[in-house]
Amino acid sequence: MKLTMKQGQILGLAAQGLKDRSIAETMGISVRTVQNHLSRIYTKTHTTGRMEAAMLYVTKKIEVVKRRSPQAKKRNLRKSVKEY
Repeated sequence: MKLTMKQGQILGLAAQGLKDRSIAETMGISVRTVQNHLSRIYTKTHTTGRMEAAMLYVTKKIEVVKRRSPQAKKRNLRKSVKEY
């Protein structure tokens, strides 16, 4: 299971016991955004809630990956085409 860095940060804070509002304040995002991220996390991890997802996070069964922006992908594609 792979999560984005932001999803990993949010799940890490949730695993520490922070509520949605505290996570939002800590990260400088809205409560609704935190809730949306948590919902996506539950879907990706096939879990039904915060505790179950947090357990996967704590036991390191979730991989957090750095997502590249579409612009970075285009730059890398242009570089590889020029090298060819």
